[in-house]
Amino acid sequence: MLALIAATSFETRLLRTRLQKSDPLPGRFPLFHGQLDGQEILLTHSGVGKANAAACTAILLSHRKPRALLNLGCAGAYPDCGLRIGDLALADGDILADEGSDSPAGFLGMEELGLPLLRRPEGDLFNRMPTDPELFRNAESLLRAWASEQDIGFATGPFASVSTCTGTDQQGRQRQQGGAICENMEGAAIALTAARFGCPLLELRGISNLAARRDPDQWDIPAACRNAERAILHLLRHWPRS
Repeated sequence: MLALIAATSFETRLLRTRLQKSDPLPGRFPLFHGQLDGQEILLTHSGVGKANAAACTAILLSHRKPRALLNLGCAGAYPDCGLRIGDLALADGDILADEGSDSPAGFLGMEELGLPLLRRPEGDLFNRMPTDPELFRNAESLLRAWASEQDIGFATGPFASVSTCTGTDQQGRQRQQGGAICENMEGAAIALTAARFGCPLLELRGISNLAARRDPDQWDIPAACRNAERAILHLLRHWPRS
């Protein structure tokens, strides 16, 4: 069984047409189940933000034991990363971009503060949270070819998870200096919780807007979500059985 998690219901409209509603998880997180392209699927919505995302992921992984967790939804692309609205981005990690402390010298991340968010034998986690390397490699190969056939832009790289979305050009430039290609509000919290439970994670998002000056008239959330869902379905058709 595979589990899918998105922040909101409008990010899973296509997928839910093929799933059935189940009793909610503890904490009133909605749950859906069924088969997608031969795969047994659970799907839940965490709600917006890192606190909701961490709580939902922990409850899901405590009560179910999926083979892997797929995080999907929409994101804002940083202006110089080459992504356009409607394109797809696949995370090779997700950064807690504003977890730390301001200082006269600038922002200090958790490693500079000496405060790991998770201690592990294979290495402590500070601000950057991992996705699963093997799932990432397989998904990159499949999705790059599929996106090209569909005439959809595709990029990989680190994502940034923020509590306050970018709303100015200056803020977008500052955040992009951390190396991220796009931003969201849940991914790194989901990744941290998945790492705690030892659950392999993949994160895929459609680009709904540019992370620059806030201008909702230029956004296309439906196109971003639709392309991300279509990409997830393509992955599930080719998902390894073991």
